[in-house]
Parts: sequence; structure tokens; C-alpha cells
Amino acid sequence: MIKKIFLILFPLFAVFSLTGCNSTGRVHDKNYLRALSVRSEGGESTVTFSFFSNDVMTVKGESIDDIQEKAELACGREIFMGYTQLVVLDGCECSKLLELLLNDKKVSPDCIIAYSNTGSLLDRCSAETLYSSVKTAVKHGKSPECDIVTVLSGLCSNRKRAEIAEISVNGFSGTHSISA
Repeated sequence: MIKKIFLILFPLFAVFSLTGCNSTGRVHDKNYLRALSVRSEGGESTVTFSFFSNDVMTVKGESIDDIQEKAELACGREIFMGYTQLVVLDGCECSKLLELLLNDKKVSPDCIIAYSNTGSLLDRCSAETLYSSVKTAVKHGKSPECDIVTVLSGLCSNRKRAEIAEISVNGFSGTHSISA
């Protein structure tokens, strides 16, 4: 009787004790993205990544996937975009990029979309400050709601346009219209 119980319980115990998290599930194995800035010129994009760790990195490439791969190789960790708070656009195909970020890269639906033509703004200004500036402008009615879902809804509508916040080194500076 004891042998039968042992033969049943031992495999169950072994299965439960051998399961666990692998290294890809550990927090310190990833770089958590707070904000990114995308600037496109002549078929090449320049993307600045700003992480919650306050590290900032700028990478050039032809596609977002290529740029992300280069950035991950440079920092030695996978980039996790699920908590991204801010995306700053300049001169890129907005609707395709935003669809890619939302559907494939899984950025947060609450991620704010803003515009800036001042180059790599995230190199010169804190992502947290820029994000807070836009959130405050929305709260006070100075800026339209410009989360990624609202912006994509506007770009996919019959109007094929959306209003987003414009930001500069000084924070919120007005609104900007983008089109699909």
C-alpha cells in the first residue's frame, strides 16, 4: 500500500518541484521602455529609447524590428515595451508605426502619442517630465486625448487625421495634426 502511494505521489512531487521560471521571466533580464522617439528621414529611422532605469540610447536603422534588435544587442537585454508611456513622432508614417507598436510590440493602450520636430528630444529632456507635461495638458483641456488607441481611431476613421500634443524641451507646447 505504501509503495503504491509512493509511486503516485513521487512523480507528482517531482513535476511540481522541477517547474519554475526560466531566465527570460526575471525582471533584471529586460530593459523596460518608458518612452521612445521616432524620427524618419529618407528611408532611415532614428529611434531614441528612454528606459525606466533612466538610460537613453539612440539607434538608426531601416525598420523598427531592425532598430530594436540593434538596441537589444547594444544593451545586452531584451527590450520590453509593455509599459511604454510616451511615443514621440517626427516625419514617420504614423498609422503603420502606431499599429505595429500597439499590435506587435504590445505597448500599453494608455501610451501617449506626441509630436516634436526638435530632434532627439529624449536625449535632452526627461521622459517622465515630458509625459507628465502632456498628461497635465490633457487634464486641463489644453491638449486632446492622445493615447495610442484614440489616435489610431482617428487615423483609421473617414477623416484619416488625429490631433496630438506637441512637445518641446520645455514640455507641452501646443497641438499638432497628423494624418494617415
